[in-house]
Amino acid sequence: MPPWLELVGAIQNLQAQLSALQVQNVALQTHLALMAAQALVPQEPKVPLPDNFSGNCGQFPTDQDQVGLIISLLTEEALAWASPLLEQSSPFLGQLEQFTRAMSVIFSDPHQTTEPMLQMLQRGH
Repeated sequence: MPPWLELVGAIQNLQAQLSALQVQNVALQTHLALMAAQALVPQEPKVPLPDNFSGNCGQFPTDQDQVGLIISLLTEEALAWASPLLEQSSPFLGQLEQFTRAMSVIFSDPHQTTEPMLQMLQRGH
């Protein structure tokens, strides 16, 4: 067999290997993109609701406990607002009055019913 035929065969073999590697690369990139997309979707932990409040002040003794309960009940826009506070360990997390005030400012009610309700919650009623 002439040497040039061997070279042609070797080139064809390399082209076939390259094509197979390109297909593999596309499959891996697709798989990686899917995994990355899934990783970006946060999975919300399923936190059970606390027992109904019986009037026992020790049930949620600190501002941080009370703010934590409030945040655990948030959804959609309100949760999107509170999430950065958690990520940044905001001082609001330990200060119920400031947290509820900030929440009132952000989610103000044109009929002014939110503030009295938050104050009622703050007092434990």
